[in-house]
Parts: sequence; structure tokens; C-alpha cells
Amino acid sequence: MKPELTHYAVVQIGYAIFGVGETPDEAQDDAREWLDDPCDDMDEDSQIIGNLATVECTKKLHDYVVKNGTTTWSCIDGNELNGICMPDEIEE
Repeated sequence: MKPELTHYAVVQIGYAIFGVGETPDEAQDDAREWLDDPCDDMDEDSQIIGNLATVECTKKLHDYVVKNGTTTWSCIDGNELNGICMPDEIEE
């Protein structure tokens, strides 16, 4: 069963989470602490390593990042654009 994706994260594909929020706009506003304008650099149709994208994420990942900062994540169906979660949320 896939984890429930209820929140959003701005990620640099393959690298780091720059912001999180309950909406895409909140995640992008949060990312502005690290990026001048995250929306300018986004290519959400591409899975190229290093591109920025706003993706869906789980509440557990959102809460972890708010408390601790960026973390390792797992991709839903092997692709960040399908959503991300904490590694322990993916059933083997």
C-alpha cells in the first residue's frame, strides 16, 4: 500500500529537500530560506538529477523536515515526481 501524500516538498532531485508545507505555495515559501526564487528554476516535467520540483510528500516526512532539516527519502514508485516519503513508510 502506498503512503498517503498529504503535504508538499521542494526538492532538488537526487539531492536535498529545501522546503516543506501543507500546500505547494507553503513549500515554495519555505524553500526561499535557501533559494532566491525556487519557482524560477523548476522543471516539474523532468526527472533530471539536480532539477528542482515541488512534489507531494507524507505528513511524516514533512514533520521530520520541519523539526530536523533535510533527510534521506524514498520515492513513490521509484520517481520523486510521484511523491516522496520517509524510507520506513515504503512496504517491502
